Amino acid sequence: MDMYMKCGAPHKATVVFNQISTKSTACWNVLIDGHLKLCQPFEALNLFSLMAQDDHEFDLITLANGVRSCANLGLLRVGKSIHGYMFRTGVVVAVRWWWWRWWWL
Repeated sequence: MDMYMKCGAPHKATVVFNQISTKSTACWNVLIDGHLKLCQPFEALNLFSLMAQDDHEFDLITLANGVRSCANLGLLRVGKSIHGYMFRTGVVVAVRWWWWRWWWL
């Protein structure tokens, strides 16, 4: 799936995804991140919401991609909702101080 997304063929990646019987969080993340990289935030957010409807577990990557989708679409309230979910469920973002220092240089 990742190869298809990187080659700009999201339809083929979706066909492979639909053939998988037990979809892991990593599979969902590949599709969501791929749509974001292809400048398709609406499709990414749609997959994020489908993942939530199917009661799949979110990991930090999934949640970050959900917030990125909202940022690209200008959906502040939805992004804040995802961010609030991260705090309510105890998802911890581990950021080292040196990374921030490098980022701002």
